[in-house]
Amino acid sequence: MIPEKMKAYRITGEETGGVFEIDVPKLRDENCILIKNEAATICNMTDSHIFECVHEPNGPNGWEMKFPFTLGHESSGKVVKVGSDVKDVKVGDRVALAGFFESGSFAEYTMASKGYVKIPDTMNPAEGALLEMLSAVYQIVETVFTIGHSAVILGCGGAGSYALKLLKAGGATQVIVSEPHPGKRAYALAQGADHVIDPTTENVAEKVNEYTHGEMVDVCLEMSGYPEALAVMTSLIKRQGKVGMFGVCPNPTTVNMYDLHMNWSAIFSAGYFKGYTERALQKALEMVKTGVVDINDLVTDEIRLDGVTDALKKIQKGEENIRKILITF
Repeated sequence: MIPEKMKAYRITGEETGGVFEIDVPKLRDENCILIKNEAATICNMTDSHIFECVHEPNGPNGWEMKFPFTLGHESSGKVVKVGSDVKDVKVGDRVALAGFFESGSFAEYTMASKGYVKIPDTMNPAEGALLEMLSAVYQIVETVFTIGHSAVILGCGGAGSYALKLLKAGGATQVIVSEPHPGKRAYALAQGADHVIDPTTENVAEKVNEYTHGEMVDVCLEMSGYPEALAVMTSLIKRQGKVGMFGVCPNPTTVNMYDLHMNWSAIFSAGYFKGYTERALQKALEMVKTGVVDINDLVTDEIRLDGVTDALKKIQKGEENIRKILITF
């Protein structure tokens, strides 16, 4: 039985939020489904930026952005209601959600018309929630990377860890990771990175030059969103190399366009190739189901809804070894 009320984590203003009891979403139309959430994960960049009120969600019409609003766009759960026009899932099916929906996913129930894929009953809720970021990172890796390429990853938090797994699975010849946190550098080495760089004490371009014997790399994946990383990213690639930008820096920053121009190189933004679609989510599901990519070690912290504010503030500080934070219901 679907209740009338539910708990949801809602943003109430700049860097403020809390758990509220609100109405369970009604189906907007007959193309929508209602999901009882089993797990959700925090997006270290987008959710933090929304919390800071510097990055609005780019969701479909129907996403209510007036304060207060429910945060979250990475989750998994069980379908409890479907509109009469829905043909791809039925009540009782389990789904993973990706992107922005008609209602946020940091809640006991979420309503969506798209951005979901059916997952097997054998997949645990955390894996289902983790599929969203895998699908998003897959798209930028697919855009700039080809088997046999060498690569550097700037930032090895949640997004960078996904990128490292995809590069290793995809046949990268050399992967270099630049990351200031020692725990994250250790994780990168354990996951198969050939070299790690501490950008707080080492010159990233000089170290990449050293590790590649002057060749530099085919691909740079900027996964951090920090101005210092954007400033150096175009200086790390060889002639006709590619930069994939996944990290989101909400403020104007410096990019070395001279190196980009002189190397005949290109910068691609996340979503450039085919956008954020169910296609990428289906690819992510297939990779996890077949064991191409193992995402079970990405969760470093587990919380309930009432821990979201503290978790977002931890992410903002950047001092802890956080990859992904799981929310359970």
